[in-house]
Amino acid sequence: MKKILIVGATGNFASHVARELATLGDIALRVTSRSEKGLAKLSKEFPHAEVVRAEWTDRDSLVKAFAGVDRALMITPDLTDEAVVVPNTIAAIETSPNFDLLVRLIAIPPITADEMTEEWLNTKVGTAAHWVAKDAFKGSDVPIAYVNVSAWTAYTLPWLCGEAIRTRREMPITGDALRNWIVESDASELMAKMLKEGSDPHQGEEYIVTGPEKLTFPDIARILSEELGEVVTWVDSSDSYESTAGDMAEALAIYTRYSAMHGHKQPVTDTINKQLGRPATSLRQYFRNNLHLFK
Repeated sequence: MKKILIVGATGNFASHVARELATLGDIALRVTSRSEKGLAKLSKEFPHAEVVRAEWTDRDSLVKAFAGVDRALMITPDLTDEAVVVPNTIAAIETSPNFDLLVRLIAIPPITADEMTEEWLNTKVGTAAHWVAKDAFKGSDVPIAYVNVSAWTAYTLPWLCGEAIRTRREMPITGDALRNWIVESDASELMAKMLKEGSDPHQGEEYIVTGPEKLTFPDIARILSEELGEVVTWVDSSDSYESTAGDMAEALAIYTRYSAMHGHKQPVTDTINKQLGRPATSLRQYFRNNLHLFK
């Protein structure tokens, strides 16, 4: 029986992965949170899992969390200093002799080194942080596989715009561009599959995951309007960043600007279909399944 570690298992992606693994059987699941509230939540949701405290910036806690595990999921929050966190992770993995696969989530569109500017890197948000992380893993002996969601993720919409949509039927968000939109449960199901199957056949792979189509913000407002039965209007505004993201607002606005410049470069992929044997979930289906978030 393989022991699988999910660090930060209350997160948007990681929680989906943990739930998928909990249903598969023949797995010893270890889940972590950095807060007492998170630990209590995990203990209640995963009564058969081992629940421990850990955080990426605390090397000692990571070493304890990785002790004796065979595989692990690495999804770091925005504003993470990957130059600190990746060496912590490598050190923790080196203490676990049977470790055979780290599944790492990244979000990097097709860009060159010249296109990754210092301003973008300094945001430590999304692509910028993951660029640093991927570079930091180069040359290490860590058996790693990447899931690259080189797009925006569906949960961004209720997080940033949910209140405005519910209260005034506006979607205030800036930086419009054609983007692939991935539903987080699709990428999470793939990551759970990789963790279940292990190093062979996944080590060294980078799976680029997208949704089934490219959409602009007006496209999204139209689809959401059709599903709600009421008109939702896209407003080219950064109000959502300022009201929802708090200290992250400025960095997120810069990230969005660069995302608009480069996100359209990623072609739609059939990774979900190849790996999971079904089409990727559309944003329309996501709205249909989660309409309560916008009513």
